[in-house]
Amino acid sequence: MNRMRILALTMATLLACWPALAAETVRFASGTYDTLGKIVARQPSADIEAIGTLSLPEGDGKVPAVVILHTIGGLDPQNEPWFAERLAQAGFATLLVDTYAPRGWTVEMSTKGGAQGSASQTAIAFLRKGMDGR
Repeated sequence: MNRMRILALTMATLLACWPALAAETVRFASGTYDTLGKIVARQPSADIEAIGTLSLPEGDGKVPAVVILHTIGGLDPQNEPWFAERLAQAGFATLLVDTYAPRGWTVEMSTKGGAQGSASQTAIAFLRKGMDGR
């Protein structure tokens, strides 16, 4: 293929994906745990402000929503955002939550445990509150 054709195809693909790429950073109250017992009892050791990226599909009205949490390896720019993009293209709202950054954690610290216990529940509550009235 010649360069112009590749450039044209690339631009067409980017333009087709553009609506699904619209996202905003959101913050919501969450908690962190320092023991398994506190996770089970749902008693956070400390309050934190969770950070997420909210992506909405085109259109108005209610839409299904998905909370996306990273693995124990932390947020991978090649992984979780890809899923958020594809789901937005399919008509889903997505909330991609970084459970490490608000705690000041790095991937090396991921063995602390409890990273996602509260974030998943508070992310769902955040989506429910915002999506029900959309």
